[in-house]
Amino acid sequence: ICHPMARSMIMFQLSTPVEEARKIMGQVRHNYFPVVDKAGIYQGVISRRNLLNLQRKQLILVDHNEKTQCVDGFEDAEILEIIDHHRIGNLETNGPVYFRNQPVGCTATIVFQMYQEYNVEIEPNIAGILCSAILSDTLIFRSPTCTPQDEYAARQLASIAGVEVEALATEMFEAGENLEGKTAEQLLLQDYKIFVSGKTRFGVGQGSYVSEKNREAAKNMLSGYLESVLEHEDVDMVFYLVTNILDQSSEVLFAGKNA
Repeated sequence: ICHPMARSMIMFQLSTPVEEARKIMGQVRHNYFPVVDKAGIYQGVISRRNLLNLQRKQLILVDHNEKTQCVDGFEDAEILEIIDHHRIGNLETNGPVYFRNQPVGCTATIVFQMYQEYNVEIEPNIAGILCSAILSDTLIFRSPTCTPQDEYAARQLASIAGVEVEALATEMFEAGENLEGKTAEQLLLQDYKIFVSGKTRFGVGQGSYVSEKNREAAKNMLSGYLESVLEHEDVDMVFYLVTNILDQSSEVLFAGKNA
């Protein structure tokens, strides 16, 4: 039974943004506010003092520096560093931060350099992950964005991990392009980012394939699906690059007016 007082009580939901709660608290004299879930069931209480003393979460952005690619709620967090190899976007910070952006083929190459600069030993399992990232981003050193620094880093990391670069790359790409059991959505989101240019918001996805069979299967899965992406992803255009690793070419699927 709902108590009459509850009708006039100011409550917050678990999903209420911090800034919104702070604004409402500033307009009333209450010190304590109930917190409820979507069903209106009491989950706890927050006080004015809690909110004033609230410490912002701290983030380091790795492999991205644009608003559209950040995690939800990043506006309320303190960004400490940005480590990236992409174009510099439209992100603003509240204060000066350590920003490292280099024209290399993969952010993992920069991370490898930072390990060396700080004289920190790289564990074999971490070396394997970093090496795999470089091989993926540079398409086994075939990408036009690949640099000698990327290849050097990958081969050093492979040595630490105790693997052969070519064998690891072959196994990784064969596993990555296996479409069995995947939905069109999973295929698109495997490597997908949203960009903004002027008033246009567009999404770009990419899949890298060795076999022609899997390239054709990917095209068939996504051809009819891209139109629906325009609605649930809130974009004006969407593109998907079906990349042939061996001959270093891409076929572009697209949807949206003027795409």
